Amino acid sequence: MVLRQRVELEKDFYKNELLKMGYFKTPEGLQLYELTLSELEDIYKAEKARGKHDLAVKRTLTEKQEKAAERLSKAINAL
Repeated sequence: MVLRQRVELEKDFYKNELLKMGYFKTPEGLQLYELTLSELEDIYKAEKARGKHDLAVKRTLTEKQEKAAERLSKAINAL
């Protein structure tokens, strides 16, 4: 009984984390509650890794945008 409760708690954790990430269904159309613990864990790890990549891309874009804004500001001040 304790093992079953532990599994359900872990499944709830992964479902909640995936929902926070905006992940609601698998590409096959399965709802999160239909997945096993290992499936939820695998998806969570993949989404988390993808999120880190997305964050790095956003950070790079932000840095480029800041540099472009600085150049624009300098050009305006030169006028």
